[in-house]
Amino acid sequence: MARDSHILVIDGMNLLHRARGGFKKGDHPIAFNFFRGLRPMIELFKPDECFFVLEGHPERNLALLPEYKATRQPMPEADDFIRQVDEVVSLLKRAFPVRVFQHPRYEADDVVANICRRWKDDANGLSITVVSSDSDFIQLLQQHTHVRLWNWRKKAYEQAPEHDYVSWKALRGDGTDNIPGVPGVGDRTAEMLLKDGPSFLKRMEDPVNRSIYERNLQLVRFFELTDEEDEELMELCCDGHASWDEVRRMFELWGFRSMTAPGPWEKYVMTFEGL
Repeated sequence: MARDSHILVIDGMNLLHRARGGFKKGDHPIAFNFFRGLRPMIELFKPDECFFVLEGHPERNLALLPEYKATRQPMPEADDFIRQVDEVVSLLKRAFPVRVFQHPRYEADDVVANICRRWKDDANGLSITVVSSDSDFIQLLQQHTHVRLWNWRKKAYEQAPEHDYVSWKALRGDGTDNIPGVPGVGDRTAEMLLKDGPSFLKRMEDPVNRSIYERNLQLVRFFELTDEEDEELMELCCDGHASWDEVRRMFELWGFRSMTAPGPWEKYVMTFEGL
């Protein structure tokens, strides 16, 4: 990796869910919203490489907590969403200069964290920007000086809190992922306990509280892949190469005329020239 290189790491499903909003006409609105939003993102960050990370099956977390993410309700249009996700991923893999990462046994969070560890090279000025509205990635800011987190929902970079993020979330739990916290502990109490050592130890004297907290530490903290799993991840990685004729063909087939018209199309292609 060259000196002062910049890698853009996209939380794939997070951004695909974002694409459910906005334009809704036709048979491919999610694909349209995604690809229309990808170009200005590349233009904004001007990366030397772009990584797109997809979800795997969270085997480890389900073993720790079988109810993990069990409260998430299926979308009414789930089949149509999955179809369009497949369309997007397929086109990215075969026609965009993007590397697509996915490990069958780990969530995208764990894969992104391993990417940040693997591509850690502060001496050469390498930097990584992670794009996601998932606050769990805040822990990366406390682990790495070469990582920034862009929250597309806020349109701003996240800042690391003074308290340890993993410990804080292990105390208060995570309703989004159906991870129950220590009873009676919310946001402010969790922060107070991390500042007040004796109060924290007193709370941990209860074996139930300690068990919940220690389990949650494992659920919240990103898992470090073994050398063998990391090698497997790299072998499964799809190194995409630009094939703009194919991209334009698919955009025209899907009816994305606003992107394939003369002018906008040249601008679209030019944006990716640095990758």
